[in-house]
Amino acid sequence: MAQVNHVKATASKNGRKLTLPELERFLWESANILRGKIDSSDYKNYIFGLLFLKRISDVFEEEAERIEKETSDKELAWDEPCAPLRRGAVRSSDIRRAG
Repeated sequence: MAQVNHVKATASKNGRKLTLPELERFLWESANILRGKIDSSDYKNYIFGLLFLKRISDVFEEEAERIEKETSDKELAWDEPCAPLRRGAVRSSDIRRAG
């Protein structure tokens, strides 16, 4: 968090916006800090799992919204087609809010 504040302070003090290469470098360094001592080849397994959860969650929500719009039946839309992803189950939006 100290690095984030440092970058903001530096950019504001200089009165300029970050360039794309500076932003990319900052984001890469931030990812390395978050990853900690996990080897990058092991970290990809964690990231791929999160990407899969995000994708399947988004597709489910899009489909449920479509069904609800077409039928006006919330129960059918959110509880039926895929029980593990029904309303109330953990999805990527829940993880995002909890973070």
